[in-house]
Amino acid sequence: MKSSNIKILLITARADYGGGPEHVFRLLSGLQNDFDFFIACPFEEPYFNKYQKIVSEKKVLRIPHRKFTFKDLIRIRYFILTNNIQIIHSHGKGAGIYSRILAAITNVKCIHTFHGVHLNQYNAVSKAAYKLIERLLSRSTNAFVSVSQSEYESVLKNKFADKNKLHIIENGVVIPELSINENVFYTEPFLITSITRFDYAKNSSLLIDILEHLHKTKSLSKFKFVLIGSGPEEISIKNKLKEKQFASYVEFTGNLSNPEEILKKSFCYFSTSKWEGLPLGMLEAMAQGLPCIATDVPGNRDLVINQVNGFLFNLTQPQMAANFLTKLSDDVNLWRKFSVNARNLVVEKYSLKIMLDKTKNLYENISRT
Repeated sequence: MKSSNIKILLITARADYGGGPEHVFRLLSGLQNDFDFFIACPFEEPYFNKYQKIVSEKKVLRIPHRKFTFKDLIRIRYFILTNNIQIIHSHGKGAGIYSRILAAITNVKCIHTFHGVHLNQYNAVSKAAYKLIERLLSRSTNAFVSVSQSEYESVLKNKFADKNKLHIIENGVVIPELSINENVFYTEPFLITSITRFDYAKNSSLLIDILEHLHKTKSLSKFKFVLIGSGPEEISIKNKLKEKQFASYVEFTGNLSNPEEILKKSFCYFSTSKWEGLPLGMLEAMAQGLPCIATDVPGNRDLVINQVNGFLFNLTQPQMAANFLTKLSDDVNLWRKFSVNARNLVVEKYSLKIMLDKTKNLYENISRT
């Protein structure tokens, strides 16, 4: 029995492996007894089936992967009206285009979660168009959600939302049993793990430059990099690693349903991203007690406090990352300090319960306005 009859449509333009689809899954799983959920998403593994098992087949509408069409806009509108949807909650840029137009033409209340504000990959014309579209769509949005403080600041800086409509609800994870494993410090090669998507944003090719610097300092043999995930740049990265004769130092696992098993055996977590919302993979790693070495970009810098629970390095200075890896591997007391601080931060601020409670309150408040 639902504690509320509020009908909510969640829209995501991705249902493949990734932090955004996983975030939606956690909302559905955690709040399914509080609200009547429907979902519009692509027919993709693994999340389409996961969503459907929670809400039932009749409450799921298939839409294209990261593609806007007027035909699908009309289909979603019909879905909203026939199911008497009261709140639309979109996740990510593509879903946000659908949701805000639909809110304007149906008069249904709308919440939009950004999951990262990314402008750097656009040229000047595209960037100006993107900003204009976001500002126009904001007029039909009742509330916005930023998943981190740095994203919140970026949204305000780019005038994508009014401050009085913008809420910070950080991503949250289930806190595992205490699993800090100091034995990983004494076992070479040290496992350096990253959950990635092998695309422009995740910037995984930067790893090759980092390996070059480790090789020059004769430190490369101390480490084994484990990359969890898949994506369009995976083959080219593998080919470059072979050319450089670095392939034996990097393991590609593909997408995994239980990356926790690798995280538990790892020495630290690693990120080369150009931007993030608030990375779930990093949160999961920190919850296990892993120090982090990450690019100094929005999202990452919300979690990694430099020289407190890990190191931040400049995107343009891969030698910094190499030096930090070596420094961490040479100092057990530093590793122990970072490990404890990483886990404590997640326990205090980023539990799944905190995220669900804040989202529940937002839904209830929006429904009353």
